[in-house]
Amino acid sequence: MTCAAWLYAERRKGTCSEGEIADFLEFQSVEHMYHQLKGWGFPDWLVYPTPPKAPREPRSSGSQGDLLPSRDRAQELFRPLVAALQYGLEQLDLRQEYRQGGRFVSVDVQTASVLDARNLTCEALKKGLKKLPKGDYDWREGTAEFPGGASPWPPEPLTTLIALYALVEEPLKPLVEVLHPDLSRADLKRIEKYVEGKDGLRRRARQLAASVCGWEIDRGRYPEEIDRERHNAALYVTRRTQEGASYEDILHELQAAPGFLKEMKKRRNITLEDVENLGALRLGSPER
Repeated sequence: MTCAAWLYAERRKGTCSEGEIADFLEFQSVEHMYHQLKGWGFPDWLVYPTPPKAPREPRSSGSQGDLLPSRDRAQELFRPLVAALQYGLEQLDLRQEYRQGGRFVSVDVQTASVLDARNLTCEALKKGLKKLPKGDYDWREGTAEFPGGASPWPPEPLTTLIALYALVEEPLKPLVEVLHPDLSRADLKRIEKYVEGKDGLRRRARQLAASVCGWEIDRGRYPEEIDRERHNAALYVTRRTQEGASYEDILHELQAAPGFLKEMKKRRNITLEDVENLGALRLGSPER
């Protein structure tokens, strides 16, 4: 029985997987079997267990992308903010806070030199320190309290620091444990909802950032987020397609190249559908 006849018969019986068939016929992988059978001139209905969908070619977007303003211009705006937060962070240990009347009340407590004038009369104080003998008064180390205001929200920079902590996806439980006055009453699920919910902090922050950077936020589904690994592979697929390579050729190039899709290769083999999806992203270098 020829290879093609045996392959056809086994698929009809349905007792072997594509991987088992490829192993029995001594191909390196299922994709290698498909590629070799195609190279031998077999029709698609025999090469594949089901007829493949027509390959999707990258659609032309009319542009490779619009170059955005250089982000270094924003550094001079961000730097004072970072400096102010750093200063505020260092001052947190000098602050006392308490709840009163539904507000967070803060008092800044600082060490200072305090005049010890317990032995001085009112008349002596009126004359001024310069006119008094030095033995009549003294300075000692003490503390001075300065009102910091009262608000329904934790006073700055604490509110901003908490928001930044949540935005960088740090676990919230350790923060709640050190800031909440009564852990038995802390509702961690509700707190996490403020961050992760449909209208949570992270979603709103991303929408704000996109709008500030010129992308109007519409209702509906957003484009999927692409990580660095897939971005790199998508750029390669776009370039090779523009050079005239087929998706099947690109598939074998990506499979053979160790630098592409390392994490995906740890989990499974790259497929033709993966290459088609990467090409459909239409990612390319921006026009300058």
